[in-house]
Amino acid sequence: MAFVRAADCTEAIRRFHGLSKKAQKGSDFELLTVCKGISEYEHAVKAGSYESLIEAQYKFDLMETELEENAAFKADWERLKAEFAVEKYRNARGVIRRRRVEERNFRASDWKFSWRREAERFQLVFDAFCNRWDLYGMEWDRPLLLKLSVNLTPFSTMIEVPRYWSFDPKRDLKWGAVTKLHRMREVHRQGPKLSPSRAARQEQAAAARRLWREATKGGLKGDGRKAWVMERLGWDVRTDESKLRRLLKE
Repeated sequence: MAFVRAADCTEAIRRFHGLSKKAQKGSDFELLTVCKGISEYEHAVKAGSYESLIEAQYKFDLMETELEENAAFKADWERLKAEFAVEKYRNARGVIRRRRVEERNFRASDWKFSWRREAERFQLVFDAFCNRWDLYGMEWDRPLLLKLSVNLTPFSTMIEVPRYWSFDPKRDLKWGAVTKLHRMREVHRQGPKLSPSRAARQEQAAAARRLWREATKGGLKGDGRKAWVMERLGWDVRTDESKLRRLLKE
């Protein structure tokens, strides 16, 4: 899993699912909740499914059907197959992919023009073919049309709108689901209207979470852990522990 801070949390997740719903919501398991949500999203993306984040799936379905029936597209593909032994370039699933375009439109190190070897010639021609028809590849004789997609990377949440897509920002994406996915990685509220008192509370919440982790790592549990954290925060001993619980959830 690309976005968690633990190298292998498979066993931890299995045990987490064995807990009660109430226990799962505890601050001790915040990381595993994030891990679960992002893991489910990654599995969906691996299968090519973005439907949980997209409202206007019908736009893609319509364009895909039109492309599969397009005579000019079919003619281009048949001509390419006549020029090259395309089966040599398919993977085990029968997929051929074009070169990837990286972040900020940067190019990979192999993005260069070379006509010396057949494999290089094929890649150049196939890239041009995909560029013309807005594809990321071919699966046997089926075009893999680019989709409106939302992708998490270790550094960002990327939204890609294919150039053929008539984009309606209000109707095409499920912004609530996109925002929820983006905020899984401890994104805090920002903006010029954020008052100094709110900013101070955020700093205190971050300190509380850090101290809670330290207490847990040190073997403290239950009321002893709560008392230890509140003492380190400089709170009065009579402070209601519910204040700490609310702070840990922020």
